[in-house]
Amino acid sequence: MNLSYLKILIAGGALALGLAACSNGGSGGGGNDDENRPLEPDTTPPTTIATPSSGAYNTAQSVTLACDDGAGAGCASTYYTTDGSDPDTSATVYDTAIAIDTDTILKFFSVDLDANRETTRSASYIIDRLTPTVSATPPGGTFPGTVFVSLNCTDVGSGCAAIHYTTDNSEPTAGSPSYSNPIGLQASVTIKFFAIDHAGNVSAVQSEIYTLPTSSVVEPLYGNAPDWNDYVRNDGGDWLSASNTACDGNETGDYRVCLHGGELRVVNVTGRGSCAGLTANDALDAFDWTCDDSTLPVRMVTRGLNDNKNLSDLLDFAAAAWRLNSVIVTDGGATVLDTSKAVWWHNPVLVDNDGGVLTAAGTIYIVTSNPDTEYEIAAHHAGFVVKPGMELSAPAAADDVVHSTAGIAFLWYEGAVHIQGTNNGVWLPGIKFSRIRNASVTGVGGSGANAFEATPTASVLSRLSVVFGANDGVHIGTAHGNLFSDITVASNNHYGFTVNGGHNVLQRISAHNNGYAGVVFQGSQTIQSVYAAGNVYFGVISYAANNSYITNVSAANNGTNGLLVSDKSANNILVNILSVNHENIALGFTISSTAPGPVANLIENVAVSHARLAIILNESSNNRFTGLTKVGNSVTNDCYVTGGTNPGLVDTTCANEGASDATLVADISLAASVFGKVTSDDALNNDDVAGLAEFSSITDWINFVNEARVWGRDGSLFPNADHRGPCAIGENCRIWDWSLTAGDDIARGVLAKHLAGNAADTLTHTWAVAAPNGQADCSAAVPGSIYNAGQCRSTFLRNAVELLADAIGNEDGLCNSQETCLYTPNIGAYQGHGALVSAGDFSNGDTLSNIKLLQYTYNGR
Repeated sequence: MNLSYLKILIAGGALALGLAACSNGGSGGGGNDDENRPLEPDTTPPTTIATPSSGAYNTAQSVTLACDDGAGAGCASTYYTTDGSDPDTSATVYDTAIAIDTDTILKFFSVDLDANRETTRSASYIIDRLTPTVSATPPGGTFPGTVFVSLNCTDVGSGCAAIHYTTDNSEPTAGSPSYSNPIGLQASVTIKFFAIDHAGNVSAVQSEIYTLPTSSVVEPLYGNAPDWNDYVRNDGGDWLSASNTACDGNETGDYRVCLHGGELRVVNVTGRGSCAGLTANDALDAFDWTCDDSTLPVRMVTRGLNDNKNLSDLLDFAAAAWRLNSVIVTDGGATVLDTSKAVWWHNPVLVDNDGGVLTAAGTIYIVTSNPDTEYEIAAHHAGFVVKPGMELSAPAAADDVVHSTAGIAFLWYEGAVHIQGTNNGVWLPGIKFSRIRNASVTGVGGSGANAFEATPTASVLSRLSVVFGANDGVHIGTAHGNLFSDITVASNNHYGFTVNGGHNVLQRISAHNNGYAGVVFQGSQTIQSVYAAGNVYFGVISYAANNSYITNVSAANNGTNGLLVSDKSANNILVNILSVNHENIALGFTISSTAPGPVANLIENVAVSHARLAIILNESSNNRFTGLTKVGNSVTNDCYVTGGTNPGLVDTTCANEGASDATLVADISLAASVFGKVTSDDALNNDDVAGLAEFSSITDWINFVNEARVWGRDGSLFPNADHRGPCAIGENCRIWDWSLTAGDDIARGVLAKHLAGNAADTLTHTWAVAAPNGQADCSAAVPGSIYNAGQCRSTFLRNAVELLADAIGNEDGLCNSQETCLYTPNIGAYQGHGALVSAGDFSNGDTLSNIKLLQYTYNGR
């Protein structure tokens, strides 16, 4: 109500009413109606607004209260409280901005000039200076599959307002996605995130790394070798860094000059910067995988097929197709990568059960039934695989069961062949850069050709076995630069395994029960780990072999001689030779014709006993015996020395002579050193009963629980003459184990471990190379040798051998600098068993450096 109007009303009484009536009047005069209308009473209270309004703030606030009375008489006063109580006219009168620096409930109202009072208003202020905390559940780590991640915020002040995150490794901002529901991850990812509260406080950015199996593909390591029988030149610093130049078959060198691209697959592991903890396996368990972090991303690479796997394991014989395969990469048991199942090669797979000539280059021919006819492989880059469990044969009059056209390159051959007449089993003339793997030939005796014959160059022949060949078991003609590995030859009519040519590597050879000799070789060869037992005459013969390295040989129970080095055999190295129970010679250097006798051989660590003559040096000159010379229990003499100049040992006594410096141990017996007769069932051979079987009942001459086991004559108490020579029809045959016993101290554990590359721990040998003019001449004549002052020499660590076929080193078998080597604690072929483990830390010396020395977990059975 207007106060002036109220005063008139009270003072004027009827006059006021009359005035009021007049002003409402009807038609008199020409006055304005609004001007004449009586004033309306003011009954509307004012409105007060607080600025800033209620809310959470991270700094102190200065709050103003603004009163607005609209068309009324105007605001008179504003009253407020800051303690949460309801204000009245006795409360604080607002006259300036209110400072708020703690959580506060502000209540207030205003009164206008007409005494109208508004309803009490309130505003709440939260002053929050604390940042929120934020976390992820589960935290980062490695997970086997899809994982759901929750982002969590905690704030004790104003409360969490939002969480922002990224999954592309960028820094999150207020514009990044806001978290609302768990984030599902199906691949490796980094989540970065932060939280903001209602007061505007922002947390620090957090980061969590989640490693999950990622989708990837298996690819060729080298693009120019995508399919199975493709090769690239091994021209890089190592096998992982070749130039990707395809081999054309005209390359020169040994089996390492071309890499078999078909076995080299690769898969990238994204999100990893090192190989720490990573392992890989493929679904077919076919390949040996290694991790390579020399490039990024880290990658898993196949080194080749596992020892017990073959091309046949990759093929579906029913469908005539490649089997699907995939790779799982794990870290501590958790899967970090799992590729989709796929075909890894694109060679056509063709069933051919008809025999004849195979001419399609690059094709993998598979044989699923026996057509009893001949096959000729006449195409480069071809594969030939006989279905496991079956044997091929051909009519007795056929020349061969399987043969190749001369000069075929890049062949892969697998399978079993049975000889029915006088034909060859397998004949592979002039093959180059090829792989013969898991091949076998069996015969029925007679006077036919050789069971397996080849003249290879720069090829790898592994896991090859020949039994009952009519002539030689494995006959390798002129061959250069090959690797022969895991060869078993048994009960062949003539030689078990014979090789001619040069610069070949032979390792893990088992030759037993053969008609003339177990192993015969000519030329320059590297031979490592041979068991030769129960052959008619000889265990091992080196005939006119120069510059060879023969190490870790066990020869036992052979008819006449153990190991014989004869006729022009010059400048060879023989190390760790165990020879026991021979009718004539355990270890001999002699002539068998009018040719000059062996000269300048280095012989280290021999243990020979129970023969007519332990060691014979016949017209043999300039030899050096070093390390240990152990002899004993000879029928005639421990040493028989005749002729020659500086033969190395003294006749009868075996004392050092000339350049020799060996430690002589006389009167030894190896009777209890070897495990000998097996008297319990061999778990991998189904033919024996408690180690025994009649000759004609034996079908398995190959499979035993360890590589030191062979079939032989049963006989009486070892060693005895009735053990010598082969087991034959009508006899009981015994499984023999030529491992050393755990309690032996004659041959087992007698060689010191050398962990320093000093001259005192090494030997240096000069090879027979006529007038070399430089390193090129030495490398050509004896790979791995070093040119020095007009000679080709090799310096190597004592009591250690190079691990062969590991893509490291020069493959000469000697333990040189920059190589991985096996510590050899024993004399003979057996050097322990179990896993390979570190033999200790090698210290670089004045002669050798950077050798990684390994040893077997167990030594002695």
